[in-house]
Amino acid sequence: MTTTAASPSDTNRPSLKRQLRGALNLESRLLRLSLVLLLIEVTWWTFAWLYLRGFNPSSHAILSTNPPSAFFGTVSKIQGISGVLVAVTPALLAILSLGPSIALQLRDKSASFSLTQVLTRSRWLALRLVPALIMGTALSLVSGLAYNFLVGPHLLSWQRPAWAYFMLIAPVVVGVTVLLTLIAALLALLIKESLTTSAATLIVYLSILLLGFGFYPYLLPAKTATSPYLLVGKVALPSGKIITQIELSSPNTPQNSSVFSESYLLHGKSIPYQRIQIETEKCLPPNFSGGMPHSLSPGCKFLRSITFRQEYQPANNFYPLAWTLFGVLLLLSALVYVGIALYLPRLQL
Repeated sequence: MTTTAASPSDTNRPSLKRQLRGALNLESRLLRLSLVLLLIEVTWWTFAWLYLRGFNPSSHAILSTNPPSAFFGTVSKIQGISGVLVAVTPALLAILSLGPSIALQLRDKSASFSLTQVLTRSRWLALRLVPALIMGTALSLVSGLAYNFLVGPHLLSWQRPAWAYFMLIAPVVVGVTVLLTLIAALLALLIKESLTTSAATLIVYLSILLLGFGFYPYLLPAKTATSPYLLVGKVALPSGKIITQIELSSPNTPQNSSVFSESYLLHGKSIPYQRIQIETEKCLPPNFSGGMPHSLSPGCKFLRSITFRQEYQPANNFYPLAWTLFGVLLLLSALVYVGIALYLPRLQL
């Protein structure tokens, strides 16, 4: 009787039972994590609703940007925890589940087993990518809408819109989640190592948040407000002496606008603030110890020619900017998807 030795490729390939078990475990991992995150979301937002439903910010004497401690205490902590929940929950599916699952299947040859059956490469990836997109979008919608309509009206009543929380509103969170999910899939195909894929996806996610927060004011045409750097006038002292008084001025920027750029102009050209500080020293009289008013020295002629300029986005551009950023994120997602489609046929299993 003759025996045939197994080829090296056969010995390295995992058994059918192991492949099926691994594939099923990896597919259920996404569902389990999604259910856990959804349970956390529902529990937290239910608690926040129960706590905040009897809280009426208008009953407190909220003064401009300094709300009283009674308003800024426990309720402010809810705001912080809610913000973290909105920022972290949808991204966890891509960072901890989708990317590592694809990378692990590629590494232990589960993908090659699937592709020897009735699945094409595109269908194999779609079976992993589409559920992650659906669950990630659902979680981001739940967290973003809950934050906007439940927490926001209670916590941000003294500053509407709240530009500091721009990256947490629903359209932006959904756009970031879709883009991150596709990037996680592409990184998994390229790296094929689960831990490295998770780390790379986390770095990309933080970069998206930082870049999005830094560049969103430039997505729509900004408005400009200017004023003289110094306001100069004559003041009569109690002794009857007339002196020149100077005050620092600021542009009449509308309330609750997002000021993202400040500059100083001399005859229409930008100058560094360090030079203004030097000229201010020349402006002050000898032995000046602070306080206003005081007499101006001749050096202040330079400061009188300076214009202070602010570039800002008005409050009514808050949601137009959010939807514009959402469109940009979807466009980037489409580009990532094209990259996946071009690379997938060349993927070596």
